[in-house]
Amino acid sequence: MAECSHQKMADYFVTVIVPVYNAEQTIEACLESLLRQDYPRDRYEVVVIDNNSVDSTRDRIAKYDVICAVEDQIQTSYAARNRGIQSAKGEILAFTDSDCVADVSWLRAGIQPFVDSRIGAVGGRVLAHEPKTYIERYQDRRQEMSQDRLLDPVQLRNKTAKIITCNAFFRREIFEKVGLFKAQLVSGGDHDLSMRIQNETEFLLSYAADSIVYHKHRSTLGEFWKQYYKYGLGRLYLAAEFKPNAVEKCREYGYLRPLYWQLRRIAPRVTALVSHGLRYTLTRRPEAKQEMVDAFLDAVRMAAFYSGNLRSSIARGTPYFE
Repeated sequence: MAECSHQKMADYFVTVIVPVYNAEQTIEACLESLLRQDYPRDRYEVVVIDNNSVDSTRDRIAKYDVICAVEDQIQTSYAARNRGIQSAKGEILAFTDSDCVADVSWLRAGIQPFVDSRIGAVGGRVLAHEPKTYIERYQDRRQEMSQDRLLDPVQLRNKTAKIITCNAFFRREIFEKVGLFKAQLVSGGDHDLSMRIQNETEFLLSYAADSIVYHKHRSTLGEFWKQYYKYGLGRLYLAAEFKPNAVEKCREYGYLRPLYWQLRRIAPRVTALVSHGLRYTLTRRPEAKQEMVDAFLDAVRMAAFYSGNLRSSIARGTPYFE
């Protein structure tokens, strides 16, 4: 594979793909940011795939100069992304989500690494979009969607790096070589694709720190629980695909012993919650309140993840806990 392509950045035609489901509150800000990129407007298209929205999302999309497609057979964001890939014209396929706002230079910075023909996929920087609630600020502090660590030099060298689809760029030929997203997955499809690229091709992954999207983090406790529950649901599939020895080892333990181990991991968070709660009650200091909230959300996050993990484990008849 040649080390470097001589194609100029502006020569790439890019398709931006946005899956959407019931996003009437966020889709307009997303599309406005995508249509004011400092990349030549005649060199990119925006394709929005509606995944059976029942609110006013589709009416809002119709206001903008974008292509709107529909995925009404499979209710997952990965199926919607696949529908977008199938209708895309671009040499480079860029992905973001309907709850994101792209920086004006997002596209230009995201495709810059592709001048090196060894690069097959790029992940950009994900920052919080105007965090206001405790839950949003917690996710911002924890950098839950940080690609800085998912695409750090160690991960890249070990071929264990992951690109998340709220800020991702792929050469079209990637999908021709390794296939599309696994449409049936509700979580982990981007991790799965990243691993297939690293295991099945010679292409490299790269991180573009200047390619920024601002992600609207989950703002309510119910949304927060659902997010991490979905992460837990997808974990067993990923383990079975890429860590089969670990899954086989868990078969020896059955369900109860790994479940006990996970409860033991949650227990310190509960203890920390009680401790910080007492400290805040006695002192009323703001930092004690933040520590108390963080300890509570740490426990909720872990409990949601393990609940999803347990659900998929029982459904597949395969004991596995991580």
